Amino acid sequence: MFQIGLLISGCGLYDGTETHEAVLTMLALDRRGLRYRCLVPDRPQMHVVDHTTGLEQEKSARNMMEEAARLSRGRVVALREGLGEEFDALVVPGGYGCAKNLMTGFATPGTERKLLPVVEDLLNEFLVPRKPLGLIGLADILLAPLLPDQEARLSGWDAGTDPVVDEERRVIYTPGYRLHDRPDRVFRGVEGLVDAMNRFLEQDP
Repeated sequence: MFQIGLLISGCGLYDGTETHEAVLTMLALDRRGLRYRCLVPDRPQMHVVDHTTGLEQEKSARNMMEEAARLSRGRVVALREGLGEEFDALVVPGGYGCAKNLMTGFATPGTERKLLPVVEDLLNEFLVPRKPLGLIGLADILLAPLLPDQEARLSGWDAGTDPVVDEERRVIYTPGYRLHDRPDRVFRGVEGLVDAMNRFLEQDP
């Protein structure tokens, strides 16, 4: 049975993973009989945001792994070198926290955007052997430091719900809440992403 990694960066649109995108991905994977585990850096979030106001809570601090455990019912695995070898595919839900927590410089003008080393290693463990990689919403920004031309390859999304598929690199993208404002349409895109990913998994490498 295929094993899917789900890269999570916390719990909440503004300072972690977009919760709907993550849960809808879990649902889509489960409906297709695909097992998954949530992979999370065991380190502090960039900051904490009050989701009722959108304002930063300056005196608060939270750990990405502890927050992701809320979202995944405790099913979390700390990122470590070589972890990607245990999985057949990877899906990354979006949310501002995805960019804020998994790379530096996203919310800091004048600072170079660089992936956390453990995140860079994980992504390369899928990109190099061409294991399927699914990206939702803002998660596509994580590929910019590794594949500068990838943004153009994924820019074909429009008002529809079909995912954009890079057949050569086996990268699949759906815009999620970056485009849609209804869970139903987000879910249709996520289902399409999972279907495309499953097609790659059933093909020879």
